[in-house]
Amino acid sequence: MRLPLGAAGGQTVFFEVKASAGDAVRRLSKAQQSIDTFVTSRLTRAADPRTPQWRAIPSSMRQDAGNLLEQVRNGMPIQGQVIEVTNVGSAAESIAVSSW
Repeated sequence: MRLPLGAAGGQTVFFEVKASAGDAVRRLSKAQQSIDTFVTSRLTRAADPRTPQWRAIPSSMRQDAGNLLEQVRNGMPIQGQVIEVTNVGSAAESIAVSSW
């Protein structure tokens, strides 16, 4: 599924961006393979002020993460795309978009 710019119609869409100065980007990690699991786990971490890696984010961002997490838990579909950017900064820079 590719969503043209502005075509989400008020729906929430998640993106994972992979970039490299070389010809190839790293594949999605094992944790990133399932969009549902990955998005839910990252929203959970971001919403919890006790999570060490996420402690420094602004409280407004923590609140947003908590609100999104609640929507997901209440049945909001998780949909997204993976954006791959290769040859960053060169004349051969390329962008590819695929469903997540």
